Amino acid sequence: MSEFRKEFKFVLKNSELTEFINFYKSNLEILYKKRKIKSLYMDTRNLHLYRNSIFSDINKKKLRYRQYDDSSNIFKEIKISDKEKTKIVEKTIYRSFNDIKSDYLDDKIVYPTCFVTYEREYFKFYDTRLTLDSKIAYESSKAFTLFKKSFEEEKNIVEIKILEGELNVEKSFFSTPVKNSKYENAIESLYDVRF
Repeated sequence: MSEFRKEFKFVLKNSELTEFINFYKSNLEILYKKRKIKSLYMDTRNLHLYRNSIFSDINKKKLRYRQYDDSSNIFKEIKISDKEKTKIVEKTIYRSFNDIKSDYLDDKIVYPTCFVTYEREYFKFYDTRLTLDSKIAYESSKAFTLFKKSFEEEKNIVEIKILEGELNVEKSFFSTPVKNSKYENAIESLYDVRF
């Protein structure tokens, strides 16, 4: 399954999030129940995908495996950021993240690099779809380092997703969008990354 979308992200402290919800609560319509998401991100040994994400504006890719609400199903997702954003999703035969040892992305072998977990809420917000990610936490992968590390964020991510055909989104913006990547944040929080 593949979908095209535009995404606009906003980073809010807990107090700002409370203000946002209180101000816009009459415009936030719950679409789905809140759920916990756990993702295992893959990268090369020298973090090629991370570095490409930092230094390139186009042709960026991420590969992750994702599980929802402790379900036994694990999905493989490839995110491609070029002129448009595309996400390719497929269900896998894996039942545990421990079973994932390596994979290929284009011509590169990638390995488990880190875990990202958070709680996500889903809303309709004016004529857009909005997700709210909170309780964001990062954890190192045993395949990448022998020393277990973890880090908990003190911020929340609000993301407005625009699918094909949805217009006039500017009226929904409550502040200036920012670039934010949970994978980049995880790498920088867990590992001593130097260029």
